[in-house]
Amino acid sequence: MAAVSIRDLDDAVRERLRVRAARHGRSMESEIRAILTAAVTDVEPRQGLFTTLLDRFAELGGVELVDDAVRERLRVRAARHGRSMEAEIRAILTAAVTDVEPRQGLFTTLLDRFAELGGVELELPARATPARAAELP
Repeated sequence: MAAVSIRDLDDAVRERLRVRAARHGRSMESEIRAILTAAVTDVEPRQGLFTTLLDRFAELGGVELVDDAVRERLRVRAARHGRSMEAEIRAILTAAVTDVEPRQGLFTTLLDRFAELGGVELELPARATPARAAELP
């Protein structure tokens, strides 16, 4: 496994990562590993000049977070975006935790919006004829 250090991570991003990890029942390290792996699974490594230079001269140290294949895909993705691996990881983590709360549906949004107005009680009229079972062929 390769080791990656992430410096200068915004405190708000760190807190959202903590909440997201707790929601998924994993440690922050496991959550970060899952986010990074998911973020780079669709990227195919290409060996360009910049990636070759990164392979030759960029050695990272720190906490073991990802395996070598994920690290390589992170390196390629960072090269495509023209930033360091550390900056790429920060961008991935920030994007992953930006929308922490699940989005509500239309019905829930409408209920929340009009809740302060109170509800309306409608009186249901009595049935004129008794309910009957459907007739199936």
